Amino acid sequence: MMQESIHEQPKIKFKWSMLAMVLFGIGEIIGCFFIGTIVDKLGSKVAQICNIVLILLMTGFTIAFVL
Repeated sequence: MMQESIHEQPKIKFKWSMLAMVLFGIGEIIGCFFIGTIVDKLGSKVAQICNIVLILLMTGFTIAFVL
């Protein structure tokens, strides 16, 4: 999906899509520390609500980007 939305040469498309995947991975690593802190301080129910909100936001941004 990422490669189809980039209008460049195949090598450049691959480069940008792999960079995006690396950044997603870094975001997951950093995010785990924040969600762990929320679980420790506020409990798992609040952490679940935070995760649902983040999933909805990311889904919305992804759909907006694809359209």
